Amino acid sequence: KGGTVLIWMMLRALRAEAPALFESTPWLVASNASEEVVADDFARFTIARCPDRAAAVLVFEGGPRVGDEYQIVTARKGRAEYRITAAGKAAHAGSSHRDGANAVVALAAALPDIAALTDYDRDLTINIATMHGGTVLNRVPHEAIAELEMRAYDPDALRDTASAIEAICQQHSGAVRLTFENIGKTTAWPQDEQTLSLFNHWRDAAASLNLRAIPTRRGGLSDANYLRALGPLLDGLGPSGANAHCSIRTPDGTTLPEYVEPDSFVPKATMNLMALARLWDMRQD
Repeated sequence: KGGTVLIWMMLRALRAEAPALFESTPWLVASNASEEVVADDFARFTIARCPDRAAAVLVFEGGPRVGDEYQIVTARKGRAEYRITAAGKAAHAGSSHRDGANAVVALAAALPDIAALTDYDRDLTINIATMHGGTVLNRVPHEAIAELEMRAYDPDALRDTASAIEAICQQHSGAVRLTFENIGKTTAWPQDEQTLSLFNHWRDAAASLNLRAIPTRRGGLSDANYLRALGPLLDGLGPSGANAHCSIRTPDGTTLPEYVEPDSFVPKATMNLMALARLWDMRQD
């Protein structure tokens, strides 16, 4: 909502104060109503309405600030989601235990090796999020399932790690067979020259306001992951706030729900407008 308000403020200011820029530029405002449902349909519909690409793609998710430093997002991690299924053999736990093949135990043995592939030096993380299996206590479990996600800025890191996980599953397969399948993917948005070139307009605009624009990479996902094919891209251009996704307020005030900082709207809108004016001047030359 804060980002939507900021877009409205900027367009009104452009129409009043920079009519040549406003009238000569085709603006496409795309609003995604799917809160926290990251999928490619929004980007596909947006790109279809802009077949000739865009001079700049601006995403108005909230942008943190620390004092006079405003974070502008210039890269986001990609995500790959996987399911590992262990297929064992059921047996009565009392009378025929040795005839069973425990899927829960086999899967649990493989997961530490998979989790150990996390490599912070490469900004690669693996999060084993859920695991369940078995049915009742007196039966050797014939099936167990774990689901995980991995994230990285480098698409090659995601591909290489998926191959490594598949190899681990094969190594741990025996009487219990482990299978590894992809159940979802979000493309990475690595920081590139186009992004940094666009960011320079925000850096210079901030400096003219005695502020600082800081290029920031984020591990979280946004529509930017899918919109990068449309043109040079920046994210985090909305107002500042905190406690994202929190809806709880405690009586003592130690926990507050998500909020926006009202005094961040005007500085951020001004910075965005001045950067757009610089971009427009450059394109006119």
